[in-house]
Amino acid sequence: TEKMRNWKLFIIVFFSCVAKTWACGFSPYGEDIRFSLFLPTYVNVQGYESFCYHSNSISFEDAKNVYSENVLDWYGFTGEKVAIQHIASFFNESDYRDINEKSNNQFIQFLYKNKKDNVLNYLSNAKKAEPFNSVFFEDDPWELQHQEIKSKRSLFIKKLEAELQKEKDAALQKKYAFLIIRLAYYDGDLLKIEKLFDNYFKTATKNYLYYWSLYFYCFTNKATYIDVV
Repeated sequence: TEKMRNWKLFIIVFFSCVAKTWACGFSPYGEDIRFSLFLPTYVNVQGYESFCYHSNSISFEDAKNVYSENVLDWYGFTGEKVAIQHIASFFNESDYRDINEKSNNQFIQFLYKNKKDNVLNYLSNAKKAEPFNSVFFEDDPWELQHQEIKSKRSLFIKKLEAELQKEKDAALQKKYAFLIIRLAYYDGDLLKIEKLFDNYFKTATKNYLYYWSLYFYCFTNKATYIDVV
């Protein structure tokens, strides 16, 4: 009847209004889960704090003065014999032309002094890869040189693949693999991402390189929920 339909409508509207006072309801993981949509502990990597929003954090002050996992990794590689500020400075401010024996950077001096030629070669390649880590270059916002850039990126990927094959150090192999994965994403080669992730990261320790690579792997058709968590 008309009266019954009106009564049902009243009940629906009433409980809809009441529900608003309960907001999101009970959350067993605190405020984090309301915003992150997954367990905050899934991505337990230092430097990712700003991606975990919650009501108890009104700013990103906790993340200040925290060095990235990459910097901390290289700090450990030097046996903590190089000031971490110099390592961070190299990655944040230098380019491949700054990698030379006359460098004032303690990190680069350490590598030359200890004849870490393969590491110096990797760092040079990593720095040369930076301009390609985008859909387009900063000086080509209208993509007028899109095909030329893509061609150069593809050639550089082949160069990195050759370096990866020559490299004997397992840690550097993973670093090279990540460089290629990132470039392959911007090059639109998702099959290459799948292959490299399966070969170097799928069964590897879940450190920062795993998560960095996983980000790009998630865009592939092969990625599944199980792979992510």
